[in-house]
Amino acid sequence: MVGVVVFAAVWLALRAGPDAARPAGKSALVQRAESARPIRIDATVEPDPSHEVVGHITGEDPLAVLRWWVALNPGEAAAWAASLPDGPVKVESLSHVATVWGERDSVAALAWASQLPLGEGREKAVMAVGYEAVRSSSTNAIRAAGLLESGPARNQLMLHAVNQWAVIDPVAALQWTQGVKEGGLRDELFAGIATAWAKLDGEAAARLAVETIRADDVSRRALVAVIQRWFRINPVAAKNCIESIQDPALRLECQAALNPDN
Repeated sequence: MVGVVVFAAVWLALRAGPDAARPAGKSALVQRAESARPIRIDATVEPDPSHEVVGHITGEDPLAVLRWWVALNPGEAAAWAASLPDGPVKVESLSHVATVWGERDSVAALAWASQLPLGEGREKAVMAVGYEAVRSSSTNAIRAAGLLESGPARNQLMLHAVNQWAVIDPVAALQWTQGVKEGGLRDELFAGIATAWAKLDGEAAARLAVETIRADDVSRRALVAVIQRWFRINPVAAKNCIESIQDPALRLECQAALNPDN
């Protein structure tokens, strides 16, 4: 643990220091990366100042070095980051490990992040994995969101994940969202699905916005968004939908959305 504290202190000091210590030529770390041989560091042992990674940090962006390490050996880099003393350096390190690992293997990265002790570091790591997971697996991103504490950050990740899912498979996203217990969040998720669905099936998206969303303001906002997207694909059908709206104010709002400059 002493070694970890020393390493973190050196890290912080060097981040603010000059570039004069930058070693010439390729660093040992880059050479290791090019040869695809993993770096071995025992985080429980006090780092040797001459060690290739510690020495490299004296002249390079330490977070860039950490990202290299994750790319070479994510489990080892993750264990080192988790062993750091609590504080901003640890939180930032965990987040960077989660981002790089999550991009490569969101399932393994989420399994690691979910086992971290409760706290800011775990929240940031899980969130980082979640946002990376959206690129390849919206459902895994949703799992990540489910591990976060209730609040805006969790809801935002869930909305992002479900919206991306709806672009690919709106029916599956809709079926999953129907099981969400929180009414306000569920309505926002429905609104996102309806907006994404409008490009594939404007009529179904409009029905979802009008018939399923309970909150009136969310329903109206979703319908306007649906009409805007639907109009780009099928203007005649979108206009017919507007004409069928019974609420005069909502009908005018949808019409205005098609001509925002007027």
